[in-house]
Formats: sequence, structure tokens, C-alpha cells
Amino acid sequence: MWRKVLLTGCVSFCLLGGVALRAQTSCTTKEEITPEQLNRTQKSVEAMVKELKNTDFFLVEFNKISAAGSREQQMKACKELAGRLMPVLEMQAELEWIKPAAIRAALDEMKKHTGFDAPKAEARLKELDALQAAGYNGIYVGDKQAMVRAEKALNLKRELMLQSPDVDVDKVLTVKYNLGERANFVGAGSLGIQPNNWSNQTTASRKNFQAEVIELSGLKSGNVQRRTIFKPSMNGAAVTDLAPNWDGKRMMFTSLDSTRRWQVFEMGIDGTGCKQVTCVNEPDLEFFDAAYLPDGRIVAVSNIGYHGVPCVNGSDEVGNMVLYDPRNGNLRRITFDQDANWNPIVLANGKIMYTRWEYTDLTHYFSRIVMHANPDGTEQKSLYGSGSMFPNSIFDMKPLPTASNRFVGIISGHHGVARAGRLILFDPAKSRKEEKGMVQELPFRGRAIIPEVKDELVNGVWPQFVKPYPLTDNTFLVTAKLSPYSRWGIYLVDVYDNLTLLANADEAGMIYSIPVKSRPVPPSIPDRVKLEEKQATVFIQDIYEGEGLRGVPRGQIKSFRVYAYEYAYQKTLSDHYNHGIQAGWDIKRLLGTVPVEEDGSAIFKIPANTPVSLQPLDSEGRAVQWMRSWLTGMPGEVISCVGCHEDQNTIPVPKRVQASARKPHELKMAEGGVRSYTFKNEIQPILDRACIACHNGSKPGRPNFKDTSFVSVTDWSGTRYMQKSYLAF
Repeated sequence: MWRKVLLTGCVSFCLLGGVALRAQTSCTTKEEITPEQLNRTQKSVEAMVKELKNTDFFLVEFNKISAAGSREQQMKACKELAGRLMPVLEMQAELEWIKPAAIRAALDEMKKHTGFDAPKAEARLKELDALQAAGYNGIYVGDKQAMVRAEKALNLKRELMLQSPDVDVDKVLTVKYNLGERANFVGAGSLGIQPNNWSNQTTASRKNFQAEVIELSGLKSGNVQRRTIFKPSMNGAAVTDLAPNWDGKRMMFTSLDSTRRWQVFEMGIDGTGCKQVTCVNEPDLEFFDAAYLPDGRIVAVSNIGYHGVPCVNGSDEVGNMVLYDPRNGNLRRITFDQDANWNPIVLANGKIMYTRWEYTDLTHYFSRIVMHANPDGTEQKSLYGSGSMFPNSIFDMKPLPTASNRFVGIISGHHGVARAGRLILFDPAKSRKEEKGMVQELPFRGRAIIPEVKDELVNGVWPQFVKPYPLTDNTFLVTAKLSPYSRWGIYLVDVYDNLTLLANADEAGMIYSIPVKSRPVPPSIPDRVKLEEKQATVFIQDIYEGEGLRGVPRGQIKSFRVYAYEYAYQKTLSDHYNHGIQAGWDIKRLLGTVPVEEDGSAIFKIPANTPVSLQPLDSEGRAVQWMRSWLTGMPGEVISCVGCHEDQNTIPVPKRVQASARKPHELKMAEGGVRSYTFKNEIQPILDRACIACHNGSKPGRPNFKDTSFVSVTDWSGTRYMQKSYLAF
């Protein structure tokens, strides 16, 4: 487990200095070593030394490098010293998580369970305490026996934690990525998943991976063994999105098909019988991030919308959720969201929980929201994070086995560290915003969670976690990297602050930890859609209920302006400067208006399968508020709301309102019909009618609103053409 690491590439040393978490290729040093290369490498090795708690011995060793002779000899000495430092740094990071109080708290809980071998545990703990008392300072002076004692301590701790009745599983599946000398320096994106926090799997690399599914067995005995059960047939393909069936006999995953497109596959839990699940005769479509449904269908994410992430010129495809039946090939899109959906998972009540990134008319660095919906796409509602600036992102959510409201997830930033981050327990019943519904950060019991609002939220934060899996409400499997110099491995973490390495691999990283066991099947929610219909109905009991119209006097809202978002296709040129970094990026298509009843209730029709937003208007047609989000109705669905962004943790009081006693209003077309809201169509006519008599370019110093010709504007992202009167305005 702590085999010596030999580094042979100068780029790896460059990584050390910057502590960058990204994939890097190695380079050789056959050519003459330049002073700059040597200086850069020396600084990187020096940074490694400074990470040690006791630097005396290795600092002396480092200072010997300059006397090694030629630059080539000094470079060789740097590499040799780095190879000696790496296992010490990894061991240091692991030893920090031997916490006697946490171990004792976990053992006290284990003793409450029938069949727990308390005498055996106490004997192991006594042995561990003796090692702890002696200490491990020898690892900092090159003492090999100290490393042996430290590894023995870690093995004892692992044996203790695996005695827990919570670890009611003997086999776990994981994916190993062979990384060579990069293993200690890469981020999670080198483990087959997305390389940033704004893309779906279609952006991930399709080549140069060496992936294999590994079975870890013997967890109950503490004698963990491993064997390879599957390798992808496509050369260089990743294996990702592991999703076990409730029967404990099958699992789905994402990999490449023969055309190197992402598809969902299924195989036996022993690696046999691999077959492609998503078989759609459409060369542009790809499928990934799938989850089983109780009725035999699956939900998956697909690039089915053909739209792209705006701020990168549409170069990253957006993934929305689809419902797919492997038995007959039926496919239906169920989300129509501007930006990505991630990590769908079925809850104990049969609903789907997933992340939705909202990008329209709000601060999109901070708007990846946990949603839940029925499997047929009806009742899409926020579960956690709507209206919050903290955290930026919530990924990899998994419901706890018995605590029906709670789930575990990873919080991360927007830019910066990709996909990995801090491990958090959530309880939406406590609160649905910011840190208020965060029960605990693992493994930091008792440490306050500070709602920090910043872009790169988890840069420099250690440990880094990704892909948790709850064994019980208190114990979790998770992929983790403990320090900048650690490998990604599989860990057991609990609510008592124990963080225990189960497995890692030499020159490799591991990701995912799927227990081989059966689980209760959630209930199947019948479909409520009426696919022959083209509309949905929206019913709002009282628009003044909730924070959406807080402070607005009752009776002021007379109608809603209803509009739809039209999302930009892939490869569409974006414009940071004229849109604004945190502004609305997409075209708004005005659909019409509908009245609000005198008591604040409303009922009206909207087109189905369409992202729709509402503007509450006063008696003069002026917008009082801006929804800054959207709702989507499935065909024939009745979308029912208590109010506008009301607190979902309060019990609504049913009451008879005016809207409930009438037929739904049809949308009243605006003057000019359904159209895009653009400067040319809406503002220029006003300027022509009321302004150009004076502002026509005839007098210096006055803006010219009459000139409607176009001028090119070029910036870093490309060239676009804008109306001169728009620029003047």
C-alpha cells in the first residue's frame, strides 16, 4: 500500500509546486536540463519537504542536491528525493485521521449491536493505543521500522472500523484508473468523470484511460482482497456512473460504444453478461448517468436538447434527463432545462432526486440546485438550494437508507476544483437553504459550516471527496484524496470523524464504491402524463404566499406575463460583455398574459414540455418581480403551487379560491403575437416614434438612434454584429 513512488517526468514536479489538480502527461528529460527546469523542479521538491510536520532530516537531504554535480545529476537527485518523500507524505496524511476519541465513539455505538465482538475490539484498540503512545516520528528521519509501525496502526484501525455492524457487506465494486507517475497529482477528472463543474459526460475525454472494474472482497473479515472483473472493450474508454440495481445482481455504467459515443451499459455484478442498454438509432444522441426505476425503465441524462453551455460559446453540450424503456426502446425527454442535469437517483418514496443548474437571470456561479420529480417528469420542484448563494454546487447526492428526509452529497465550487469537494449531510426537513439544512460536515463533527460565498469554493480544501455511498445513516463509503500528494482511494467515513482507508493502488486512482448487496425496492409511481395533450395547467392558490412577492401589497398584482426561454444551440457564440457575467443569456419568447384573480389565485394554460417563466404585473402592465427561474409542465399535468417560492416545509392550508372555481385561462396573445423580445422589435419602434427627431446624428454630442445599420464588435470569444442604435442606446 505504501510502495515507493519513483517519478520520472519533469512535468510532475511542476505540478507539485502549484498543487494543481488536473491530468498531466509526463515528459522525459533526454535533452539537456536547463537551469529553469532544474530550478522549477527544486522548488517543487522543496515544497514537498515543507509539507512535512518535521522537516529537519529531509531539509538536510534537500540541501545536498546542489552539491550533486551537473544539472543532470541534480535533477536525478531531485527525483530520488521525491520518491522517498512521497510515501512519507501519504503516510502523514493517513495518520492524521487516527483519532482515539472518534474511534472510541464508534466502538461505543458498535457495542449496542447484538453479536458485536467487544473483547476483540478492545484488544485491537489497546494495541493501537500502544502504537499511538510510542508515536511515529521516525517516518520523518527515514526510519523504515517507523513506517512499518505506522502501517500496522492503520491496519488495526481499519480492522476496528470494519467490525462495525454498519459495514454489513463483504464485497464492494470500484473502478481503478491506472495513472502511472501522475497518480498522486491528478484531480477527479482523471478518473473518467467530467473535467469541470459545468459540463456533462460528453465533455469528458474519450481516450487514453486505462480503466477496470475491481471487486474488493473480505471486508467483514478485514482481509481485503481485490480482483479485476471487467475491462471496457473500447481502447482507452472510461467506465463511470456505476449504478447498482436493488436486487444486488446487476449494475449499470457509462462507457463508449463501438462508435465512441457514450452509452449506458448493464452487466452482472460479477462482471459477466455486459450489454448495451440505450439503443437509439440517432447518431447525435448520447446517454449517461443512468439510474434504474422500480418499474423496469431507466432515467438517464442525454444531450437530447442540442444546446450548449452559454459562457463557453456552446462548446460543452448540455445534458437533460430522459425516460427510457430498454424493453421496447421508448424514449421521452422529461426535463427542458437551460443547463445541465446531473446525478439522478431514486428516493425511498419513488421520486427522482437530481441536480439542476439554473443559468438564466441569476448568479449562475451559485445556482446548482437539488431538485426532485416524479419519474414521468411531473412535479418538478426544488428540494434544496433554491434562492441560496451557498453552496455553489451540490453533486453526487445519495439518500440515506432509513432517514427518509436526509441525503449525503458533495459541495463544490463553479470554477476551480472539479467535481470533488466537501462531504455534507443534508436534511431538507430542517431547512432547504444554505448551511441551515446541513446537519454535519464529514469528518468534521462539531465544526461549524460557514456559508462562504465565493467562486472556487473548495480550492485548497483537504480532504477532497467524490462519489459517496451511504451504508447506513451514520457510515459511508466514499472516494477521497486526503492531501495534495495522496492518491485517490476508497474510504470508510462515519459521523464520529473516523476516516479509514479501505483500498488504494500503486500508480493508480480508485473511484466509486458500490456494495454488492440487495436493497428494498422503492414504490413505483404511476405515470400521470397525458401524451396526447399539448398543454399543461398551472394553478396557484395565493401568489402573495411565499418569499417571491414578500412586501408587495395584496391586490397590486393584476396579471402574469408568461414567456418561454429559447436556449442557444451548441457552438453558439456567447457574449460576456453585452450580456453580463451573471445576466440572462437566452432569448425570451413572449407567450402572452393571464389574469390574476382578486384573491391572488390564478389558473391558466401553458404549452407543455416548455420552460416557462412568469412576471407578476401591476394594473399598468409593469413588472413587479422577476421569477429568475422556470417551471416545466408535462403534457396534461396540473402544476399546483401554494404561492410564489413558498416555504415547502410549511403545511399549506387548503382553501377555496376564485381560481379553483373556474376554467383555466388561455394565454392572451400580446400585441404583435408570439415573438422574441429583442431591441429591434421592442425598443427601436419607440425610438423611431419618439426620439429620432432630435437624436438622429445631425448634432454632435447627441446619440444617434436613427442609424440601424450594423457594426462588428470583436473580443476574445469572436466577432458579432450589433445595431448601431443599440450601441448608442
